[in-house]
Amino acid sequence: ERGLRPVLACPGDGRFATLAREAGFPVVPCALESMRDSRRPGDVARYALSVARVGRRVRDVCSRHDVRLVHAGSPVAGLYAMRASRSLGLPVLLHVHDAQPPKRARRLAIRWQARRATRLVCVSRCVRAMVLSVGVPSDKTSLLANAIDGAFFGPAPAPTAEVRGRGPHIGLFSPIVPWK
Repeated sequence: ERGLRPVLACPGDGRFATLAREAGFPVVPCALESMRDSRRPGDVARYALSVARVGRRVRDVCSRHDVRLVHAGSPVAGLYAMRASRSLGLPVLLHVHDAQPPKRARRLAIRWQARRATRLVCVSRCVRAMVLSVGVPSDKTSLLANAIDGAFFGPAPAPTAEVRGRGPHIGLFSPIVPWK
């Protein structure tokens, strides 16, 4: 509606990529490695090669589609996006969602990217506090909460199963990992 033409570079087999394609957005499959806090030479080399290889692909996508802004959805994606931004002179927004105290590799990655990114977008005060705690200057951060569908605050739907005991009863639907 505003004349923007988003291009999505992400693993191409997920629900998000499918929805983007259905909405008419170009999707370029890019396999991103998970960041591990490892000092084993093989792990470090494999990760560096992935960042270089996929980073070139992101740079080529940005060049081909005349991208003017790179929005990295996480510090992991940011590592891949930095190559495109540096070689093409593009601004980068780094979106940070996680507030758990970062391990060494993630702490270094966030600090390194903060020097190169135009802005770090933090989804909560807690996330912003974590980003500041690893040495990111406050003037490089912005606080922007995730959007919530207004219907979320409407009347609660009728339960589909019997709920026992006093409430409130809350369901958690997410990956179950220790820090959550």
